[in-house]
Amino acid sequence: MENLKYEMAIHHTMSPSRVLEKVLDVVLLSCSGSKMKNLVCPIFDKIFLVRLLQRFSNLKKIQVCNFKGDIDEAVLAIARSGLDLEELVALSYCRSYPEFWLEELGTNMKNLKVLKFTGGDGDADFVRVVDAFLQLEELQIEDEAPHYNSVTDEGRDYMSSKLKRLRKIDLSNKSRISDKSLISLSKNCPLLEHIEIHDCNFVTQEGISFLVNNSHHLNSLYIYKYLKIDSFGVKGSTNPNQLKISKAPTCRHTG
Repeated sequence: MENLKYEMAIHHTMSPSRVLEKVLDVVLLSCSGSKMKNLVCPIFDKIFLVRLLQRFSNLKKIQVCNFKGDIDEAVLAIARSGLDLEELVALSYCRSYPEFWLEELGTNMKNLKVLKFTGGDGDADFVRVVDAFLQLEELQIEDEAPHYNSVTDEGRDYMSSKLKRLRKIDLSNKSRISDKSLISLSKNCPLLEHIEIHDCNFVTQEGISFLVNNSHHLNSLYIYKYLKIDSFGVKGSTNPNQLKISKAPTCRHTG
């Protein structure tokens, strides 16, 4: 069992009785010698989370989804768990305060490549991420900061200039960013493969066209419903036959 890589999806939606049932399932599976690679288990409180982290010391991926408790305490417990994670998803229904755990997470988990979390401090969140995780390949920050403090082109530009290994980025629901963010990404992130761009009021077809024509490895693009694909004029480094373009039907804002 110690040589296995586990994945754990954590949900805060089950009743205590259902939690106990799932815990029993976990114990039985762990003791059975089953060559299980994916571990799906709910969380009811922080104490339960800590016990899970102690029990499964080989975890590489953790997803804390739709968590209704104190997400900052949960992530801090993960940061202090001694795990060597490659992926952490920590999304909640409300604004979080990653300044309490990002530095410690970065110090303790040097191999983290995928990070998704609910932010609350606009550009400052991106600065903290870059300072802690230069090796990131995929980043998503659900921006729950007040509008006056939300993400801007300056924050995105700083991030793009530092994360040279970035492959996937979600720019959705960032109302204050513009084409400048796309230009910065295309110039600074040579490995970029996937980007989501919708519900960004100041991003235009010209900006997306620049991104498409100047990103050598781009193969997946998620955009506004109303944008015309023909207007991109794909003639640069991206092969139009390999570029998958999907359109957002409606606003997906989760805040």
